[in-house]
Amino acid sequence: VRLREHVVRRDSGGRAGLGSPHDRAHTCRVLAEESLRTATGSALESAVGDAVDGLVSDDVLTRHRTRYRFAHDILLDYAVAIRLLDDDNRRELLAGVAELRRLLRAVRLMAQRRLGDAAGRSDGDLVREWNYMVRLAAELAEQDGPRWQDVPYEALLAMSDPRPLLEMLRPTLLMQEGEQLHRLLAVTGRLATTSEREPHG
Repeated sequence: VRLREHVVRRDSGGRAGLGSPHDRAHTCRVLAEESLRTATGSALESAVGDAVDGLVSDDVLTRHRTRYRFAHDILLDYAVAIRLLDDDNRRELLAGVAELRRLLRAVRLMAQRRLGDAAGRSDGDLVREWNYMVRLAAELAEQDGPRWQDVPYEALLAMSDPRPLLEMLRPTLLMQEGEQLHRLLAVTGRLATTSEREPHG
């Protein structure tokens, strides 16, 4: 949210960016949608006003010939995560992605936000959201390999304080002879001993 308000929209104080906040946000949403389909960027033909020039000037987008991309991988990750958060048809969106692995961090960010929001509502909502993310990760693993199965666990561990969520999820993690707990421990061990970030998260 802060990224969208302070960097993309530029309507939360400070120097306004070129292009209206609405047009800037719309442009990034369009590029995020295009980024789900292709890794080669977008011509942004539906962009309006001065938004594209403003986003390029602010180093949010970069241009190569006639196509635009996000200037930094972290901006792509956040833009795609926001796009996935805004759409209940995220399964369909992800099913058509080219080079799915490049969006691993974006999906993890989306999962982190959804789990955090659910935990703020109730234990039951968190359990339902957790089960949804585990199922989604399993579907993505069938599509692009087993690496995806770790994503919900990484999202959980990436919380500023995962302990309350772990306590709420304890009964679920212990089901089926602790199958999910064993994976959680394996992911925790991997993250604790990995000194270099692997490509795409």
